[in-house]
Amino acid sequence: GVSGKIAEQMAQMMAEMGCNSVRIPINSRLFVAEGPKVQFIEEGFELLDRVIDWCERYRLYVIIDLHAAPGGQTGSNIADCVDDVCRLFSDQTQFEKGLALWERLAERYADRLIVGGYELLNRPIRPVRFPGDPDMDVYVPRLMEFYEKCIAGIRARDKRHIVVLEGFHWGEDLSIFDRVYDPKMVIGFHRYGCVPDITAFQDYVEVSQRLNVPLWMASGENTLEWYSAVMPLSANLGIGFNVWTWKKMGGDNSPCLIQPPLDWHRITDYVSGGRHPGYEAADRILKDFLQNMCAAVPIRATTRPLRS
Repeated sequence: GVSGKIAEQMAQMMAEMGCNSVRIPINSRLFVAEGPKVQFIEEGFELLDRVIDWCERYRLYVIIDLHAAPGGQTGSNIADCVDDVCRLFSDQTQFEKGLALWERLAERYADRLIVGGYELLNRPIRPVRFPGDPDMDVYVPRLMEFYEKCIAGIRARDKRHIVVLEGFHWGEDLSIFDRVYDPKMVIGFHRYGCVPDITAFQDYVEVSQRLNVPLWMASGENTLEWYSAVMPLSANLGIGFNVWTWKKMGGDNSPCLIQPPLDWHRITDYVSGGRHPGYEAADRILKDFLQNMCAAVPIRATTRPLRS
């Protein structure tokens, strides 16, 4: 349909802009059904197949990023957690579903050369964010166990692809890297509100050199000026770089812009504690939002120039 054609054009635009890889965030809810047993949802895999096919057409390597694992791996809303607890680690059923999902992904994509690798978990185990916030560090040993068992399951099916592992506390605490978990392992990390010089990378470079393991900066949302300093620095250090995110609503630091749908403020007002827009209106607004996401337009012509 039209949405599919537009989405394929996104892959073409990425290639034309000089990108050579795409980090595809996936939510386990599209792949694994709710309930006590592991039951896969074929539609989710078919959708991912379609995106991978587009990327292959335009020669874009795909990094499959488990952004929202079963039960949630962060203890925060960015992983679709229901109660801000790392249920992937606290609930054995969710833990096993996470392992099973990666085993199925490895089976399906073992021979897809355009798939560059598997990012096992995005930004696991948040830090304490405010006074009284429950401490999730008790799950760090379970994170390490998940990595070990997940890699074993993947390697029984796929010995080809790299695996990307992140530390805890939003991927910034590297103390779990006291070993090389796999010969084809890459350490993924994120940088945000930091000075864009060598100090932003020093800890990661030291771990990389100690373990002889490559680095990949999975995300680094910031200003255009910050990008202009960090991108060449990371390239000089031999660190791969992936921009988050391809498109969003507002701002000038993503390649594409999503136009807000009519009455979008009624949704944001409600989320902030305001009046409910009504189910019919909310349904219409959110459907328009999905359409606008597919029709995201480049902002190159409107992006302000970098200050010298």
